[in-house]
Amino acid sequence: MIKTVKFGGSSLATAERYYKVAETVLSDKDRKFIIVSAFGKRFSDDEKITDMLYRVYDCVKNGQSVEKAYGAVFTRTAEIVRGLKLNIDLTDFFDKIERETEKNFTLDFVLSRGEYISARVTAEFLKFDFIDAKDIIKFNDDGTYNGEFSEFLIRNTLSGIERAVIPGFYGETAGGVIKTFGRGGSDFTGSVIAGAVKADIYENFTDVSGIFACDPKIAFDAEIIKRMPFSAFRRLSEFGASVLHPDSVLPLKNTDISINVKNTFRPEDKGTFVIPDNKFNDYKIETAVTAKSGVGEITILKYNKTEKYDKNLLDYICGKVSIINVSSSADRLTVSFFGSAGEIAEYIYENYVPDSVNSRDSLALIYVMCVEAEAKISEIYGILQSRNISVRNVFCRKEDYGLFIIVADSDKTEAVKAIYAFERKKI
Repeated sequence: MIKTVKFGGSSLATAERYYKVAETVLSDKDRKFIIVSAFGKRFSDDEKITDMLYRVYDCVKNGQSVEKAYGAVFTRTAEIVRGLKLNIDLTDFFDKIERETEKNFTLDFVLSRGEYISARVTAEFLKFDFIDAKDIIKFNDDGTYNGEFSEFLIRNTLSGIERAVIPGFYGETAGGVIKTFGRGGSDFTGSVIAGAVKADIYENFTDVSGIFACDPKIAFDAEIIKRMPFSAFRRLSEFGASVLHPDSVLPLKNTDISINVKNTFRPEDKGTFVIPDNKFNDYKIETAVTAKSGVGEITILKYNKTEKYDKNLLDYICGKVSIINVSSSADRLTVSFFGSAGEIAEYIYENYVPDSVNSRDSLALIYVMCVEAEAKISEIYGILQSRNISVRNVFCRKEDYGLFIIVADSDKTEAVKAIYAFERKKI
């Protein structure tokens, strides 16, 4: 069996936490390929290494020496290395990073040093091989990810290696320039590695025991979801649940590989299994509720409008915001989206000659993952009405395994709480 394993920054924030990571990895010989994030927060008000590296870039850009700019990052690293009693020549290690930064000074290169440092430390501590992500994760020169070439390199590089540590988050272009994936990049790297080596499972360790069915700050009795399909996971992540980045499942969508979200500090907990849609048929959808603010809505009234009129309007709106839903009738077009409605409404009024335009901001989108979503519309609508919560729009999409509701942002928390409480009673 092959397990690809990713550890988030909170798992690697201190030397003490490293011992827990080592215990987890070394307790299972099938945990072969370890992907790591940069060192995370040690406590709630602490700073992540990645945030510190943004400051490093700004300082160097504004004329500060590379050595001085990296000072706080190197101090944190040295603290962990000493705590783990590792035989690393830190002077040489840090000097090399400084020289390479001067030679390859870009924001992406500086940010990538967080994962590079943590992977080097992790590999030394576990006594595993270190594989630099730049040698196996490739981007095209235009910055797009080259999946086919990366998978070829990963398979060929790792085929003869028993166990290895790989930094997440970054790779390299054909021209030798370091490029990062952006937010959630280490989760994505883990999926890429898992898919390329045909892993049996991709374990993603974080600081919670899986994905909650509701924000525990809103619903104190929120439970961990046992299983969920990729599509529903993407919606939950996109609209509020932030354990993993929604794009982290994309490299595995056409495979049989599931992601097991687990807790570094409670590895015995089963966690949440995120399962490819084509393998989920044997399981029942569990109920989950999440929400996201920042929704705007525009309703355009245009008597005797044409399909071309709708298309031109939607092309314009698509170029400005991320559309959530569109509903159209003979004379009316309503569009919900993430973003501000005011400026868009003003432009439409001036350039598309509608009979009227109504816009609304300060809305929120609620996503309810549930079975038989369409049949529950009237039920949930009634629950919200009984609490004087006005529903702006409600719709469902079968491929997303759930129901979408738009309410005023001021009603978001109460609506989530009411829906989750109602659904919990039926379990």
